[in-house]
Amino acid sequence: MGGATSSNSRPVPWREMTVEQVATALEGLGKAYCRFAEFARENGVDGAMIVECGGVEEISQMIEPPPSKLHQRKFSLAISANEKLVAASDKKAAASAEKAAAPPKSTAAPTHNTAENIDTQIPESVREFVPIQKVVSTLANAPAFLEAQRSLQSHPTDEGVAAILEEHISRLSAAVHKEAVSRLNEPGIARSLKQVQQDGNKDFLAVYQSVWSMIKSNDRKGLVRYVQATKAAKFNSASCDQNVSSIVELLRHGASCKPHFNDFVTQTAATVHGVELTIPTTLKRASRIVEKVQLDPKTPGSPRRVFDVVRGMIVCQSLGSIASVVAAFTQSAEISLVRAKERFLSRPSGGGWRDYMLCFYLDKDPNRHICELQIVHRSLLMARKGLPGHAVYNIVRNATELLEMMTSFRERFGWTLENANRAEMGLRDKIAAGFVDPSSVSEADFQQELSPTERAKQKFAQLRKLPGGPEANALIEFSQATGREKWKTPCNWKLDVPLARWRGVTANGPAMNVRMIKLHNKSLHGRLPGACLAALQHLTHLDLNSNTLSGPLPSEIGQLTQLRVLNLRKNNFAGILPNELMMLKNLESLIMSCNNFEGILAPALFMAWDKLKILDLEKNVLNGAIPSELGLCQSLVQLNLRTNLLTGPLPRELGNLSNATRLDFAGNTGITGYIPTEIAKLSKLQKAHFGMKKTWFKNARETAQLRAELSTYTY
Repeated sequence: MGGATSSNSRPVPWREMTVEQVATALEGLGKAYCRFAEFARENGVDGAMIVECGGVEEISQMIEPPPSKLHQRKFSLAISANEKLVAASDKKAAASAEKAAAPPKSTAAPTHNTAENIDTQIPESVREFVPIQKVVSTLANAPAFLEAQRSLQSHPTDEGVAAILEEHISRLSAAVHKEAVSRLNEPGIARSLKQVQQDGNKDFLAVYQSVWSMIKSNDRKGLVRYVQATKAAKFNSASCDQNVSSIVELLRHGASCKPHFNDFVTQTAATVHGVELTIPTTLKRASRIVEKVQLDPKTPGSPRRVFDVVRGMIVCQSLGSIASVVAAFTQSAEISLVRAKERFLSRPSGGGWRDYMLCFYLDKDPNRHICELQIVHRSLLMARKGLPGHAVYNIVRNATELLEMMTSFRERFGWTLENANRAEMGLRDKIAAGFVDPSSVSEADFQQELSPTERAKQKFAQLRKLPGGPEANALIEFSQATGREKWKTPCNWKLDVPLARWRGVTANGPAMNVRMIKLHNKSLHGRLPGACLAALQHLTHLDLNSNTLSGPLPSEIGQLTQLRVLNLRKNNFAGILPNELMMLKNLESLIMSCNNFEGILAPALFMAWDKLKILDLEKNVLNGAIPSELGLCQSLVQLNLRTNLLTGPLPRELGNLSNATRLDFAGNTGITGYIPTEIAKLSKLQKAHFGMKKTWFKNARETAQLRAELSTYTY
């Protein structure tokens, strides 16, 4: 049975079925499914809860006794058959509509429309969004306006051309402003814009993240050089605004500067082997500058923060090549650096794009016009080719700018809470824009804003909490979040199985509290579910090493205050080490090597870990100095910070680690200075590697003997 049908004979998708439609469809499958139907009616299980959240297997676990695997399989097949019928029906309807709207057949040879092919790849919400540039295209593309822009670039001092530009820009600015304000007063606009953002970015994130992970793992030496080059850049502490009062003046300054910019960038890029330089022949279009200026929430109407009127792009084959380019420009004596956007490691775009943006002015330019240089990696650039990148980028960019502009409406246009409600601004956005006092908001208020799918997930989560205790329920949610169906060893975590028999779980005590989770090399994947971990308050050992877990380490990890051993080695975790780790005051062993953790080693962490004996952070992307507070961890026996991007000198406080038997800093080529002689005080030290030559010490006596010699070495 395919499911219920609507009045126009189109099958109703399972995900859209009401509780009663679900029950009726189940009864239509046969008598064996009446228990499914009864459970659905009693617990309010609709189609969204089955398809979006739990699936047939999880629904079955809640029914006593559970239906057979054969019946579960037939239920799943019914859902699949329904989805195929719906897809076929929609395709047929679309073909009929297209045929009815098609013009008479032509005898001309068929043509291939690339734009249409690309358009089919774009999510519906993005496809339906009309950018402001399209609305004002008549004004933006007026022949006289375009001709005036071309003329100004050739004759920046021509007052007649400037007057024509001023007139067109004034007219276009009014049109853009009117359209933006009108658009933002539409009912539900905030929700629509958020949807465009989300749909426009989601397809790109996975692609760019995959390519970036490959780049990092294959070019670690280049990554080290890149970090060193970006950290060495010295920026002008003076104001980083354009010295202009109008868009016409900005264009004039850009036109005067562009020939010198072209020469300088061409000559400097030529000093780096194997890079490709692209410089647009024209200045940035005035229509786009007008849009940026009008939608700016902080300084609306001012062009002083527009830096890409004069611009260029350099494409590099490797991170090492990017480092060379960054060094060549940041060390040049011909320019003054104003700012940089470091988006490879620190701040990728919402869609996952990564690059390095450098803004500077030429010292010989009397106007000090700020120009922009984009430095990109070829692999990331090539990844765009299979994606409708620029089309989606322009739309998502416009939606994002409109959302940001909305946050200033309270001050600029006297918006009230009623306006914000009409636009369907999210509660957090209302708080940020000053419409709502955060002290008056409860968690229940945030819950009311959940989407239907999110509500279905929450309701389903409540249904799952059948007898078995909060920890058992949390573990089941944990297994679902980490892909239990693909674990190497079949997961027997079920509420009808005693907790003590769950594979990889150790539970004891009168309440059968979970003490240990050991899931080494089980093919766990996805993100670590923080909310599930927070429920395991008695956990002392968490071993998830050699899996493919990814994403940042959840802040809820800090709630496991009884934790003594945390082993996350050989996964794909990324992001910074959360400050919440300092809450783990009972931690004795922290092993997180072979991941992609980045950022600095926060000094506060080492002030809390007085019981820590093993610290292994090898093969990550940690950068910055080694904090002197590391010397406070006097229980430390083994310290491994090998193969990161750490810089600066080794702190003398390492001499306080009186119990240390192994110290390893190899592979951090940014470490400089002398080996501190205080290390000789470590009487238990057996092995040490400081990244210079191969200084492994067999014992403390040998360390003391070599102290005088080592004090002359640098690394």
